[in-house]
Amino acid sequence: METWNEDKLKEVEELGGLFFSEDEIRLIVGESQENNFHTALQRGRLKAEAKIRKSVIQLAQSGSGPAQTEALKMIEKMKIESLITSR
Repeated sequence: METWNEDKLKEVEELGGLFFSEDEIRLIVGESQENNFHTALQRGRLKAEAKIRKSVIQLAQSGSGPAQTEALKMIEKMKIESLITSR
C-alpha cells in the first residue's frame, strides 16, 4: 500500500480538481511505473496542460461563457473516463 504525505495529497487533490485521470495524476506526481524518458515527457506535457486547465477553471468561475463551456467538457470527459475505468 502506498504512503502519501500531506503535500503530495494536496497536489493530488488539486490535480483531481483539474479533472485529470488517476493515471495522469500518478504521472504528474511521479508515482508511475513507466520508464524514465516516457514518464518525464508525459509529466512535462501534463504539467503544461494543468496550467491551462487551471486558467480555464478560474475564468469559468469568473463568469466567462466560453471557459464555462470548456470546463463542462473537461468535467464530462472525466466522468466518462471514470465510468470506463471503474468497470
